[in-house]
Amino acid sequence: MNTQTITHNKKKYKVKFGIKQNIVLGKMWGLTKYSEIAAKLAQLQFADGEEPTMEQLNVLCDLYLSGIKSCNKKAAIDEDDVLEFIIENPEENAKLLQLYINAQPQTKAEKQKNVQPDQRK
Repeated sequence: MNTQTITHNKKKYKVKFGIKQNIVLGKMWGLTKYSEIAAKLAQLQFADGEEPTMEQLNVLCDLYLSGIKSCNKKAAIDEDDVLEFIIENPEENAKLLQLYINAQPQTKAEKQKNVQPDQRK
């Protein structure tokens, strides 16, 4: 499942990752190709024990906000709310990031790597 519900200021927001969310994110950033979005998201390389940079926080904020807006265009949440959520909920932040990673389409080569070998004898 590529959806999760988060709670901020006693309001619940559904976050969904996938193609539609990437389209919303591309519009937010003025990008038209998935590879351009992926290149910008590549900034999210976190070193152990190192706090995220402001640019990384902004990228995370846009990523999660696009996941919310892909479900509900009129959601009453903004960048400040999402940044607060990220800072105040590190465990949920990690879950959302993993959810995004798991929701991404796999290339044919990646799919072949994930195929289990034939277990018949």
